[in-house]
Amino acid sequence: MILAVVLWINALLACLMTKLLGWSVGIVEAISFTIFVGISVDYALHVDRAFRFACGAVETGRLEQLKTALAEVGAPVAAAAVTTFGAAVLLLFCIILPFRKLGILICAHTALSGLAALVVLPALLAALPAESFSPAIAADDAAPAIELSAVPRAPPLADVIEADAADAKVLADERDAAAAAKMRRLADEAGDALREDDTWL
Repeated sequence: MILAVVLWINALLACLMTKLLGWSVGIVEAISFTIFVGISVDYALHVDRAFRFACGAVETGRLEQLKTALAEVGAPVAAAAVTTFGAAVLLLFCIILPFRKLGILICAHTALSGLAALVVLPALLAALPAESFSPAIAADDAAPAIELSAVPRAPPLADVIEADAADAKVLADERDAAAAAKMRRLADEAGDALREDDTWL
């Protein structure tokens, strides 16, 4: 159903562009359509997901479920559409033609996507029989989504500091022992050299 809504949006946009505005499909139009196909999904997907969760939570009828869904995501979807439309309005005043075309396409696409998500899709959802879709079930918050019992936990910070201090002491002791052994070896070598050289006697 969301795919059908996306195709409807982009078909209307193509008709607007080619029939009403008389544009040929150029670089700006081709790039715009590749982006718009992805953007078209967002608004409708949010409304559909909220409706399916409302179907799992509300048992009082299809219109109540639609009201619940639109009360949850209707204002955010409308706000997202208005802000995108408002940002693209500034492109309508550009003197560079590709930017002006892009502004027209963004404004038209945003208006169609908002209309499809907030009017057309709810109408389709209200008209479909109940067995034609599956309601979403909210996850149980009592159980974690991922079991982390097998993941080793980090030791407490005090234990880490204590272990680091012990390691540092061992290294210092080893360094001191090595330095003392080197000093003894050098002293022995110096003593041997002095004993072999009898001129100092």
